[in-house]
Amino acid sequence: ESLSQVLFSGEKNRMVASTGMNDRSSRSHTIFRITVESKKREKSSESEDEDSDRKNESNDEENESSKEKLAEDGAVRVSTLNLVDLAGSESVRHTGATGDRQKEGGKINQSLLTLSRVIAALGQP
Repeated sequence: ESLSQVLFSGEKNRMVASTGMNDRSSRSHTIFRITVESKKREKSSESEDEDSDRKNESNDEENESSKEKLAEDGAVRVSTLNLVDLAGSESVRHTGATGDRQKEGGKINQSLLTLSRVIAALGQP
């Protein structure tokens, strides 16, 4: 499954609803985490490249892989990207929410308050 397919699948599962302030108000929090692992590669010698080019002219992908070899130390670089979309705080006075939207707004505010307390606690020595 490609990265974009996973992202679009998650987007379909997000909860949105219309409020007095926004036609597509996010009613849920979303975290999309991407982890990339890579190994450093180094080019092989020029003579090996030329031999490789002659032998593998018909297959570019195979040609590229034959030109490179893994770095001797075998180190792996790991990077993580977190994309976070939090549902915004809700004010009944501004949104005009009633019924289910009002209840959702209260739960959204409660979850944001809890999240802020967790973040504050993590920042304490």
